[in-house]
Amino acid sequence: MPDSAAVLNIILPTMYGLSCSRNSPSLDNPEAAVDRMPSYGLVPSVVIVLGNPLLAGHHDLHALAERVSSHLLSYYLPDIMDDMTTRMGAKYLCQLMKLHLSCQDALKSIIIRPPHPHPPTQECDFCNRRN
Repeated sequence: MPDSAAVLNIILPTMYGLSCSRNSPSLDNPEAAVDRMPSYGLVPSVVIVLGNPLLAGHHDLHALAERVSSHLLSYYLPDIMDDMTTRMGAKYLCQLMKLHLSCQDALKSIIIRPPHPHPPTQECDFCNRRN
């Protein structure tokens, strides 16, 4: 067989609708397995469902990509290499950028807004509160 045991330990359970997580695949193996699925007659967008998250953007798995996108908020965007952007595709790269920008805008709107003033006290009148 042209594929390693690690790749087959992902493909075979997936063929039968089982989870491959008990085989504890490394992060490199799921990508290789999904890329090899068509050679075994499997269509990644059909066999990979929300309960079986392997890859999303490269194989046009929109529902899965949407679900895992919240985990990408902590990802440092300059670390995304050219080959990763090619595999992800322009559509999902754009979505990722928009997600990060919308979070930045939300944070800015929270930080820029001054706190609600407290009631006046003897030590702190209206002028002091405004400052």
